[in-house]
Amino acid sequence: MINKNIEKAIRYLNHLGLKNRPGAELAFLASVSTKTITRSKSDIDSYFLSAPTPSSLERSELDDKAVKYFLSTDHPHSHQTFKSLLGALCGYLLVYRSGLLPDIKTREQAIQAGNYFIDIALRILAYKDQTKGVPIHSNNQSLVYLKRLNQTTGLFDKLFITGSAYKAGSFSKSYLLTKESYLLLKKLGILLKNNLIQYVSLLDKHIARLDSITKIYPLPNPYICLSSSRTFTNPPSHIELTVNDVLKLSLVSMIQILSIAQLNKIGKPFYVPLYNLAGTDETIGRTYNIFTRLRSKERLALGYNNYDMSSGLQIISFGILHQYTSREDLFEQYPLIFNYAWNPDHKASLRAEIANDLELSVSEVKELLTSYANGSMKKTGNSRLLAEFRQESDQLRREVISLIAQHQPQILSDAIRQSNHDLSEVADWKDDEAEDGLDREKSSVFFFVWTHFEKLIRDAMLSVVDDGIPVHDAIYSKHLVPFTDFEAAILDQTGFEVKIGS
Repeated sequence: MINKNIEKAIRYLNHLGLKNRPGAELAFLASVSTKTITRSKSDIDSYFLSAPTPSSLERSELDDKAVKYFLSTDHPHSHQTFKSLLGALCGYLLVYRSGLLPDIKTREQAIQAGNYFIDIALRILAYKDQTKGVPIHSNNQSLVYLKRLNQTTGLFDKLFITGSAYKAGSFSKSYLLTKESYLLLKKLGILLKNNLIQYVSLLDKHIARLDSITKIYPLPNPYICLSSSRTFTNPPSHIELTVNDVLKLSLVSMIQILSIAQLNKIGKPFYVPLYNLAGTDETIGRTYNIFTRLRSKERLALGYNNYDMSSGLQIISFGILHQYTSREDLFEQYPLIFNYAWNPDHKASLRAEIANDLELSVSEVKELLTSYANGSMKKTGNSRLLAEFRQESDQLRREVISLIAQHQPQILSDAIRQSNHDLSEVADWKDDEAEDGLDREKSSVFFFVWTHFEKLIRDAMLSVVDDGIPVHDAIYSKHLVPFTDFEAAILDQTGFEVKIGS
């Protein structure tokens, strides 16, 4: 005979098609010892054959117990970060809510699969455009483990789509998330939305507190900005968030924040480092910290105001031309993009007209123009204005990079290094004849040239506030500051005339 708690647990597992769970797991669900399960094995096996459907109350109760089993900290290395909690929750979902790992032998194996799934999913979710797939190196540990697990479970093929594109000599293929993966992430989001306070409490109870929170992540020396008589440390090394702050975020943003968050020692529970998450050198260009991955409306919801450079690429490029040539004919030579840079009404009407020509949204046209300004080779439908914009942008890009090669060779050298391209030092940067593959590589170098100057402008903006966080061509701050204060600091510290908006 088996007791009622064991019967209830068996009804629950049988309903989910989970007949082969470990004895320790059944014992936890039934609140009995593993010895009791071992002694009752024959009766348990027999009851599995005839167990009726559990009631909705039983399912709800045991769902909660199953989650607690996966989150229990009965061994020293379990769940020391919020990311490890995400992995444990995904392990639970893979076994109990998706049926993707019904026969995995232990909780630890399921959690490991959950951790690796989260790792790959985060790499894909970090990309703004996921439609073409995200490249991941073939030696990636998570990729290797899940592909090996795929041989017995088919798990990888159910969670990821491998891109068909292949480039000789490349060790990376592209990957997409399947509908099954998005459903799994949605279920993860529901657990987080409903139970985040409990998870924070769990982590709080089982982590040995450090003397100083800064010991969790070694942080680089702070960058010091000067503003008149004030000295600020910018950007901040981290942000601190409450549970309510995190719950304001979209599911994707919440998962990405929690993947790097640490438990704060005092005050707000989430300590979120703002270190650079990309392989580029943030000291000479853009930084890609976790804050850059949030949506603009999410940053606003967290209390941060946006201070954005207007047409930063074009303004910087014209500033470089003026600085090294003192030319006064820039409007005549670049009538379309000069107006685009300096006249907000012209910018809006240009985008609207191109959108009408190509039957695209204004947002899509904005992205298209940014791509062409950076040297995109993408072909689109017929639009006279778009063709003129591309032609003028190509000419401006070549002229800028040629001047930098002549007057600031170190900046060009840094840009070539950042681009990861092997380009000859004697390349003709002003040549307007496209070359196979080389034109695209030159365009990549141009991006790192103009974003070098963009960083100088951002640094000037950061000197105005004490909490500024850089995000591409903008900074965010909780302070309300007149745009003119930023514009004056930029002109004084860099010599560039830049208009700031929101």
